[in-house]
Amino acid sequence: MCKVKYFLFLWHLWVSIPVSAQILNVDKNKLNPQEDSAGYFVADFHASVRAYNRSAGVDDPVNLFGYNFGGDAGYIGKSYSLMIINKYDYLQINDGIFLNAGYSHFRSIFKRKNRLSYEGFAQYQYDNFRGLHPRLLGGGGLRLSVIERKKFALRLGIGAMYEYEEWEQPYHDERVFMNLVKSTNYAIVRWELNEHVKINTICYFQTGYDTQIDAFRNRVSGEFNLNVNLTERLRYTGSFSANYEDKPIVPITGFIYSLTNGLSFSL
Repeated sequence: MCKVKYFLFLWHLWVSIPVSAQILNVDKNKLNPQEDSAGYFVADFHASVRAYNRSAGVDDPVNLFGYNFGGDAGYIGKSYSLMIINKYDYLQINDGIFLNAGYSHFRSIFKRKNRLSYEGFAQYQYDNFRGLHPRLLGGGGLRLSVIERKKFALRLGIGAMYEYEEWEQPYHDERVFMNLVKSTNYAIVRWELNEHVKINTICYFQTGYDTQIDAFRNRVSGEFNLNVNLTERLRYTGSFSANYEDKPIVPITGFIYSLTNGLSFSL
């Protein structure tokens, strides 16, 4: 019982780590180019390491070690943009690894100032706790700016990709290999309700026909971010992300989610 209490205490100290690296926001604020600007680099990096050694007794240790890293960088050209988005998380409590996931995503957008632009992308991803290592994908598509205003934007993306995955069976020592050609589609909404409240959300739908099961494998995922300036110095940030696969490659939980809330204060 004591171990459980310490585990819960330490886990709540780690609220900055999401439980999934599945969701990718390809339209981040810091990588969003200015319409009339070109020929410059943008970048945003953060990293943290945490370690705890606490116990109620000599025979009841609780050791926590973890880190997370995020790094986004891009180059904004006159008619194109290049970006790379990275996120890696790790959390170990005693000898148990509870989180080991991450991805690196590269994306290029051509004719970026046009209402209809073109995208190419490639990604490396893993999630060892769920048995995924690795997922490799690459593809391209079209990106349509349906509404593009100063305080509101709606963008749609449609494309195709090739996806290769390796999974470990959760109940016995066996690896499963899967490769599919998939349709990949997304919708992005960016909305500044007023000077205090901003919303940023993205939703994906990816599907591919698997001849081994004679059926489509569907994946729906999304992320919702809310930023509220409560005062000049106090800000609330909330985020909810979820991922659902109707036919997982191996027998694991098909629906996973992450919910984070926090306050930040600046002097």
